[in-house]
Amino acid sequence: MDSRTTRPYLRDGVDVYVTDNSHNVTFVFLSTRKRIAVNCQPDLTRLLAFCDGTATIEELANRTAEPAKGMAFLRYLISNNVLVDARWFENLRLPDVYKDRIKKQLYFLMDMVASASKVEQVQMKIMNTRVAIVGVGGVGSWITTELAMMGFTRFLLVDYGNVSASDATRHSHFKRSGVGMSKVQFYADVLKGLASEIRVDVSQTVLSNNTDMDKLFHGVDIIINAADEPYIGYTSIALSRFCIKTGKIMYVAGGFDAHLGCLGELIVPKVTPCADCYATYFRNVLKKWKPAVHPIENRTHGFGGLASLAVFSASSAALSLLRYLVDSACTQGGRGEFKFTDYSLDSFEVKRDPTCRHCA
Repeated sequence: MDSRTTRPYLRDGVDVYVTDNSHNVTFVFLSTRKRIAVNCQPDLTRLLAFCDGTATIEELANRTAEPAKGMAFLRYLISNNVLVDARWFENLRLPDVYKDRIKKQLYFLMDMVASASKVEQVQMKIMNTRVAIVGVGGVGSWITTELAMMGFTRFLLVDYGNVSASDATRHSHFKRSGVGMSKVQFYADVLKGLASEIRVDVSQTVLSNNTDMDKLFHGVDIIINAADEPYIGYTSIALSRFCIKTGKIMYVAGGFDAHLGCLGELIVPKVTPCADCYATYFRNVLKKWKPAVHPIENRTHGFGGLASLAVFSASSAALSLLRYLVDSACTQGGRGEFKFTDYSLDSFEVKRDPTCRHCA
């Protein structure tokens, strides 16, 4: 960083609180509520009023009684992302149209990471990552839309179903004119309508033991399982084993039948518990739990849902993926569920099974 050319700018996303004697100043990051408290001389505090991007570090430091301390103060604030180069946004090496579309997210990321270069790195990774969403129903359709809004541009949508009239209850961007269309084609059109740079491949198929996953998911980096048929437990295990073998990241989305408002789990090969670990966990904790045989055999009309709960599950999935792309160490295994009745969140942690023959 050249002190003669860098022009510090006090970020819009940071508030400043100063004590009456100006000896203590606290910087509050509005998006994260993170606080940085500094004890300093009053003339250093007053220096903040001139950090508007017009003067260089050297020029600002020379305004103080002790320029060396002024220089150190400014460099400290720059290293903690309180002050940034005035042209940090313009200097991001991202396509201009794309950058303008996700401008608010880029400013949000500046609150999350340490520098503009890290923002660029994270967003570049998002832009170049190819995501497969298996199941574009009540939760999957919202995940798809949120990821596109987040800046993902490369998608594979997998679902064998068609849009039905009842999808108006929970699906994103539902249109009556879309009833009867394949879900994958309907949401491919939705995504393409959000931004011209988005590319979508579709596969109107159902996962089975005969599915050639190597061919289906060729070139995919992240697989999101939001399929509730035939059963998300079965499809998650099949996809998890494939991801462990191929090194792909996987996310099991919540929100399927009987688990509305659910927080799903991120599966990183050889780092987090895999789907088999989760199956073993539930097999152990529920071994004494024996549900009675339901008197109704055909239960296809018995599961309700809300769009708001679907969006809750989808948003947690999108945030989990973003958090992982920002910091790959954020991989704590577990699951949770939002309880509509009392607005509580029931969550628990799952550890890797040391005897798992798939990921141990």
